[in-house]
Amino acid sequence: MNGIKITCFLFFLIFTSCKINEAPTFIKIENLSLIRSTSKHIILGGEALFNNPNLVGGKLVIKGIDVSLNQVKLGKVESEDFKVPIMDKFTVPFRVTVPLSDIHKVEKGKLMEGIINSFLKKTINLRFKGDIIYKLFDFSTNYHVDEEKEVKIIL
Repeated sequence: MNGIKITCFLFFLIFTSCKINEAPTFIKIENLSLIRSTSKHIILGGEALFNNPNLVGGKLVIKGIDVSLNQVKLGKVESEDFKVPIMDKFTVPFRVTVPLSDIHKVEKGKLMEGIINSFLKKTINLRFKGDIIYKLFDFSTNYHVDEEKEVKIIL
């Protein structure tokens, strides 16, 4: 009889102290760097930093984050769905592919101004804007990302 009471108490304690409806906290975008540049495209890589205070994991889905320079859209963030670790800070790796053919189609004045300024300063400021989705069972929430990051240009 005591074994059943102890089991019920432990079961109650575990499920009442476990936060499962609190989404992981988005902290920042970091480690943004140039991975590769070819005659057809530029590939950038980086990480989105989060903290999960929960005793349960979940899944993060990064879709629909636009990358722009001087308000001109250059590309979208690409990432695999990511399994969230329990009670830990973690990073979600991502890539951005910028097709050079698309750059020629955009408003040339804004883009050229941004490129010239970037080469003079030897840095480029990219804006990341969109949503990251956290899913756990039937619970889901969106993080709105609107962040500017500076990338150093190495010639």
